[in-house]
Amino acid sequence: MRLGHRIMVLSRRPGVIREIVEIDTPLGRRRLGDPALDQQQARLWQLMRDEAAAADAELADA
Repeated sequence: MRLGHRIMVLSRRPGVIREIVEIDTPLGRRRLGDPALDQQQARLWQLMRDEAAAADAELADA
């Protein structure tokens, strides 16, 4: 798993910063299966899924 120290999740149109996720764990201490990192990664995926679902709904309404 490779995540940056600060991840900015953008919204769909218009592209604005929806959320900034900070990861405080130093790169050298990050390990697969770390519950805190897994939780942050799951949160990031959920944010992206939410944006994709909203975009799909927008297209369906058009």
